[in-house]
Amino acid sequence: MKNKNFDLKTKKQLILDLKPKDPFSPSYFVPHSGVIEAMALFEKMLEDLFLNPSSFKTLYIYGKSGSGKTHLLNYFLKSKNLEESSINIKLIELKDSLKEDEVFNIVSSYDLIKSSGGLLVFTSRVEPHKLTSNPHALSRFLTASIVSILRPKEEELEMIFRSFMQRRNLEISKPGLKYLLNRIPNNFTSFSDILDLIYKTCFSKNVPAKRAVIKDVIKKKS
Repeated sequence: MKNKNFDLKTKKQLILDLKPKDPFSPSYFVPHSGVIEAMALFEKMLEDLFLNPSSFKTLYIYGKSGSGKTHLLNYFLKSKNLEESSINIKLIELKDSLKEDEVFNIVSSYDLIKSSGGLLVFTSRVEPHKLTSNPHALSRFLTASIVSILRPKEEELEMIFRSFMQRRNLEISKPGLKYLLNRIPNNFTSFSDILDLIYKTCFSKNVPAKRAVIKDVIKKKS
């Protein structure tokens, strides 16, 4: 879907593409240092399953909201064509705490895939002990390979932001990007969240993503 706006200064019609590029396209995934361990574990488990589909693997990935857990998993699903493969893969996304009525789903999914073979992946914002004290769920989480997704290093932020920008057909001026990287709010929820706000601001005001826009967005987020 495209929206047509009129630039009063240039008298030209501006066409803004509201349809974002595929957010999980492998070409836009940036494997920063915070996800290397998780990637290596995932890769090894997939290799083992391709060799022996009846084997059972389980992975528990945790990290803050927006750290890239879902993006990482979707990268593997698409880059390895796992959606079309015969390997049995189940993803269970968990929140900050586990309700008692969710325990049955955890236990039954675990036992089913263990008996038939495949890969069971849990994602959460917290590590297993902080998620639940229920012995039935916790004992199953602790059999998994547990890995945390970490925030990327400062020197990696620019390439990550540029990848997010490309996915949104969004161009940020060099001064604007430098300003953004130096002033990322400590309480940010995700890089995607910040860039979505920049995109919406630029679209609503029909202006490019220059330093003034970045400054306004960061002020609202801080």
